[in-house]
Amino acid sequence: MRFLYDLRLQLLGLFFLITLPVFAQKLAPAPATLFCDAPTLTPAERRALEAEAALAFQLKKASMGKARMAGVISYVPIRPHILRRTDGTGARFTLRQINNIIALANSRYISEGIQFFFSGTAPNYIDDTDLFTNYTGVTSRPFLDDNNATDAMNQYFVDDFAHTRAGGYASFPSNNLSSTESCIRYTGNETFLGSLIAHEFGHNFNLIHTFEATNPREKIDGSNCATAGDRVCDTPADPYKWPEFPGASETCVSGCPLGFSCDFTEAGTGLRYNPLTNNIMSYYPSTCKSEFTPGQFSRVQAALALRQTHTAYSLTALSTNVTPVSNLSATVVNARVVLSWTDNANNEMGYFIERSTISATDGFVPIGGVATDAASFTDTQPPSLVTAYYRIRPSNSTGSVSAVVSIPLGICLPFYATGCGPNFVGIGSFTVNVQALSQTSSCLAGSYSQFTAVTPTVEAGNNYPFTVAPINRWNGIRYSIWADFNQNGSFTDPGELLFQSPSSTTANVSGVLSIPASASMGTTRLRVVSRFGSTSPADPCGSYGEGEVEDYQLNVTPNLNLSPTVQGLAASSATICAGGVTTFTATLGNVSGLYTFTLTNGSGLVSGTASGTAFSQLFTTSGTGGASPPGQTVTLTVGAGGNTGWGSTVLNVGAIPTVVITFPGSASVQTTNGVALVTVPPSAGLSYQLTGGVLYSRYVLVDRINGYVLRKYMQTTDGLFPIDQYGSYTIRVVGANGCERTVEGEIRPH
Repeated sequence: MRFLYDLRLQLLGLFFLITLPVFAQKLAPAPATLFCDAPTLTPAERRALEAEAALAFQLKKASMGKARMAGVISYVPIRPHILRRTDGTGARFTLRQINNIIALANSRYISEGIQFFFSGTAPNYIDDTDLFTNYTGVTSRPFLDDNNATDAMNQYFVDDFAHTRAGGYASFPSNNLSSTESCIRYTGNETFLGSLIAHEFGHNFNLIHTFEATNPREKIDGSNCATAGDRVCDTPADPYKWPEFPGASETCVSGCPLGFSCDFTEAGTGLRYNPLTNNIMSYYPSTCKSEFTPGQFSRVQAALALRQTHTAYSLTALSTNVTPVSNLSATVVNARVVLSWTDNANNEMGYFIERSTISATDGFVPIGGVATDAASFTDTQPPSLVTAYYRIRPSNSTGSVSAVVSIPLGICLPFYATGCGPNFVGIGSFTVNVQALSQTSSCLAGSYSQFTAVTPTVEAGNNYPFTVAPINRWNGIRYSIWADFNQNGSFTDPGELLFQSPSSTTANVSGVLSIPASASMGTTRLRVVSRFGSTSPADPCGSYGEGEVEDYQLNVTPNLNLSPTVQGLAASSATICAGGVTTFTATLGNVSGLYTFTLTNGSGLVSGTASGTAFSQLFTTSGTGGASPPGQTVTLTVGAGGNTGWGSTVLNVGAIPTVVITFPGSASVQTTNGVALVTVPPSAGLSYQLTGGVLYSRYVLVDRINGYVLRKYMQTTDGLFPIDQYGSYTIRVVGANGCERTVEGEIRPH
């Protein structure tokens, strides 16, 4: 879709010609860690471009209306160009790969309504040995000019660069056909390439690096965020490789998701830098980079609006009408989802696979891609314990979507890019308490095995030795062990990570599995994850290079030698008046079946039998309250299996006021101003309320006045309480603690 605006000429008049490419993601020895050595825009060029983009975005919103923009997908065409030798050989980018990595890039943009699709029915293959082996982006300009499509973004897939070790480059928006270019260098790691393409598209649509150093340094407090750094206010200041912080690099992060472990502080403030290490426009390890911020997406949308006003090219390439695939089915094989379908078309450039965990009509996100004529796909990292919905979309179409298939999913599994790999890294055997749980010493397809034939019985609260041995003893391995002790289908709850290797080793690894006393009884899944590398597996369902995962079972039983435990004993009311009723609750451990209990505060007592780990019991407080602070110790004692456990808490018990109020019993009452004397003894902190047979329409709450008399009228000073009829009266006495006593009396005639 292309938007034409009445003020296009005004935009073109403002335009400052910018065609500098951004060389991004320079390859370091490790393919997951990338750097940049590219020229960037000058501050003046940047300001001109941003003013132009902001105006274009305003015009686009005005023409569409906010309601129409919300929820609308903007489809951006891409013309793919693959470089090969003159004889048509040499290209390492395959059609399956470019479908897959564009799908992964699309997954980063779907949340803000932008998706990329291929223009045409086949890639543009450029068969030129000189260009293939000596691509520079500058001396290759005549070839680019000859091949650039004028109605789409142009993306070139090359085997290598002759002029730079960068992973790719892209150009900022400009009313120039060359500004539609981006170029991607082959690395082989498709997860990385998906992140790289998302990064380069970011440059194509006016995003700069989070660590941008040509603009003024962004302050940590964000006070200059609109004009400094990457000029986006929801990306924190990033000191990556600033001259004053040469150590701010990929070495500052570890794990996935990434955290920033280095302690670099801002001069003058002492504030610590904490950049977004998983941001697509950063240069931290790429395997975990997956996020754009709302501020970055706003800039992307503005740049898209700007590109849709340009006249040197357009983004109007048509979607291809492809016959949708049919007979889509889904099955679970080794905790992976295998999709199969019938390919009915001959003009697709490949297919994107989309998945939702929301419904059959909403929430779809691209998760991978396949080549033309493909009829299957395996989702290697499906979600856990949900119903997943899948559909297939041709990669060169904005429509032609298949019917949706759904499937309920169980527990998740790790993904290994190369399985046990060329180093044949895997788990040879695993024993618990001298019982062998695994029944094979080889690495199965998919690097996953589940063993249930041997299920050792373990008692909650006890420790058990384990030993894990590798398949071979040539390559160092690290292991991590998890157990789903609460049996909720997840290994990420507190206390469920049982072991991590302290170092890589080729030897057997032994340790102790500590079964928590709070573990749920019955069959419990145990997971051992191995990997080849310098760090232990950190995620029971994560992505790794080489390794293997094996699942086993434990039968958790109560430990009859353990005393019951009482945790979190508390009352439903933090403070209660003496004689009041409250409910005590607690979580019990090491109990199974019926148990006995006693709940007491030293004077009152409740006892009985119950079952289950969630204790709840009504209790009536006794006594006259506590001292200062007012408190009574309440103790719950639980007996089970001949063992006893207990827990206690302090309950704030307020004393009832003990004041004695004397009614005169009889008095003379006159029609207009009869009197009856009600004597109140001195007592600090009390308030009083009189109700009863008085005819007056109001009464007053007063503190003790003159030491002994409760008065109806604030102005009375003679110690008399005037009433004008006989009858029953009630005085409510409320203490400072909120506890109260009522005293009733009657005024009778003489």
